[in-house]
Amino acid sequence: MKLTRCVVLAIPLLLTPSLAFAEERAPTKAESTKTTNAQTARGKAPRNEDGKIGTTRTTAAETMIPRRDVAENRADERREVQGKRWTAAPLVGYATNDMNVGVGARAGYTFETPIYVGGAFVYHFGERNSAVTPAALTETNTRFYAPAAEVGYDIGVGSVLLRPHLGAAILIEQSATTVNGRTASNTTTTPMLYPGLSAQYMFPQSPLFVGGDTRVYVPLENMSPAFSVMATVGASL
Repeated sequence: MKLTRCVVLAIPLLLTPSLAFAEERAPTKAESTKTTNAQTARGKAPRNEDGKIGTTRTTAAETMIPRRDVAENRADERREVQGKRWTAAPLVGYATNDMNVGVGARAGYTFETPIYVGGAFVYHFGERNSAVTPAALTETNTRFYAPAAEVGYDIGVGSVLLRPHLGAAILIEQSATTVNGRTASNTTTTPMLYPGLSAQYMFPQSPLFVGGDTRVYVPLENMSPAFSVMATVGASL
């Protein structure tokens, strides 16, 4: 009897530590939530009850946001090409009607509108003629200067800029005639208009550009119209 009583009394004493250990090992719901938040803060993906890492699905609305940003960035780049900038560029080309090879320069500013206002200067080497007769040797040299003011409208198409423009200039023609060693000079000035079109390729991430320019010289008196084509390399500021 005494042995049986001792065994019965010892059983509760043996079970008590096991139950206490089990209570310590079983986390509560609050503790589980705290652990999940800590894992998220450390950059780890929280796990589900079955031990698998949770995943997040991207909605269609979220995927559309980057596309809209790309479109806005492209529009900003186009506006940057079009307006609010200074440009300067040399010119070299050729003109018909005995004006021949020409060099010059252009500089101006494009407003946000984007209307371009600037100035240009072109010098054409003209031609040189000689005539020999029994009585005399005659040589004639002509050259042309054309300071001008220009107004145009800039149109950006990607990295290409198109600028239809109109120029108002004073065409200065200087001629020198030499007869048997004696030279006589003459200078005439003529108001002139010239419609034209410029095209420029803007290098990405660079202020430099290359392009071409076409124009039709229309003197208002003393001279017939001439067609000019020029190449240019310049910079935008």
